[in-house]
Amino acid sequence: TWVAWRVLAPVEAVRAAATAETRAAITIINTPEDCVVAGEEAAVRRVVQSLAGARVIDLGHPMVVHCPEMSPYEDTWRRIHTRRTHAPDGVRFYSNHTGRSYRPTRRNVADRLTGQALECIDFPRTVEQAYADGVRAFLELGPRDTSTQAIRAILGERPCDVMAFDTASRDGIGGIVTAAARLFASGHPQSIT
Repeated sequence: TWVAWRVLAPVEAVRAAATAETRAAITIINTPEDCVVAGEEAAVRRVVQSLAGARVIDLGHPMVVHCPEMSPYEDTWRRIHTRRTHAPDGVRFYSNHTGRSYRPTRRNVADRLTGQALECIDFPRTVEQAYADGVRAFLELGPRDTSTQAIRAILGERPCDVMAFDTASRDGIGGIVTAAARLFASGHPQSIT
């Protein structure tokens, strides 16, 4: 039985505990204190039980992804993610597979999405690289603000603007307006296209 559990504990301690198990591994690192451990339920349970004081959240979607166990589906995954792409000027794209920016092409996007499906996602590595590259505004376009909270935890007190367009307390349009106003107030140029 495959499970995926979010574990709120120091990642290095989780990594050390997971090395004792052949059927459990870290599949996503959200922050230095927050990761996802996935694998056979009994093995994941043993990893978590060895971590004193760890908080655990069952993600409720036991997908076999971000790990080598997904490799039998690699070709299918690549085909699904090989699509026509368009790389707009002035936009930098980052990959959690490499932790670096890249120019989206049909092949580059498929390679990176397939790579991140086969390997652990190290979100702090990507955020740190973006910050080192001069990125100072981080906007989350997904549901709620999970990545926004992670970016704040990763960057700490370093100067940057981090915000989510959609949170539990806002509707979609209200979130966009609030984020645009915050960006404007922080001195980021605005344009409507």
